Amino acid sequence: SQMPPEGRGLILLETTGGVVARFSNVQSFPFNAEEGTFADSDWLAVHHDGTAGKRLSLRELGTDRSTDLTGVREFAFNASGSRLAWIDGAGVHAYSLSSRVTTDLDAGGAGLKTLTWSAAGNALALFRDCGGPTHEGAERSSDACSILAFSGLDGTSPGRFVLQPKSWDSFPRGFEISTNASWYPYVARAPLIWREDENGLFFGVRRQPAGAAVPAQQGVVIWRSNDVRLPSTDRAIAADDQFSYLSFADLKSHRFVRLADESIPEVEPHTRAPSLLGFVSEPYDREYSLT
Repeated sequence: SQMPPEGRGLILLETTGGVVARFSNVQSFPFNAEEGTFADSDWLAVHHDGTAGKRLSLRELGTDRSTDLTGVREFAFNASGSRLAWIDGAGVHAYSLSSRVTTDLDAGGAGLKTLTWSAAGNALALFRDCGGPTHEGAERSSDACSILAFSGLDGTSPGRFVLQPKSWDSFPRGFEISTNASWYPYVARAPLIWREDENGLFFGVRRQPAGAAVPAQQGVVIWRSNDVRLPSTDRAIAADDQFSYLSFADLKSHRFVRLADESIPEVEPHTRAPSLLGFVSEPYDREYSLT
């Protein structure tokens, strides 16, 4: 997708018929083909962010047919471009571009984010966020953060899964599901990824915050010679708060497996391999971290 400057518009010219379509307040406009190219696409999604709120225009290329969806906060085509998912105030929905059928997957759009398709495009997962930070000294439920997963979207009765810590006896105490699924400078956030067979999900777990974040204090910093980095810098505090450990949920057996822990904090997910690679970089990062 491309990101025009704020307030800019988009002009679409259908060369076969000379039809011109104009879109205003365009935020992004991805095509549905796997690489997002015009030549291989037959649909265009135009995301608007104007004074009337967020809106998604779904345009079938080669025609003058366009459908507008209001209140769309997030959307994503699957890899093949055969389906579109979006989140709005009413929940999460999936649309088949071939059959033109919309499936309402879950009601209630509050806190939903990070639409994640499987490689084959028949399964979808996303987070229900924990909400804002708790007040100082308070503890929120470990089940405040969760994952919604939907499989078999190519069939008539998709499967629905709600992944929460209370679903598993083996879920570590004092932890919660991390809804920050990305790689960020100095902070390892385990990604949300489907296994290729669509029977399980990789995701991260992090320590549950006990209260409001405490900003770094100016002044003396106490450092011990065996510490790998200065403990009170803003960067270190952010890393401690956001670091997540890779885990796996098997949707068929309803089993939870924590793959990374304090002894081996970094494990690389793989969508097909029966084994995963874990590594510890601290012994080699010490000199860099203290600079």
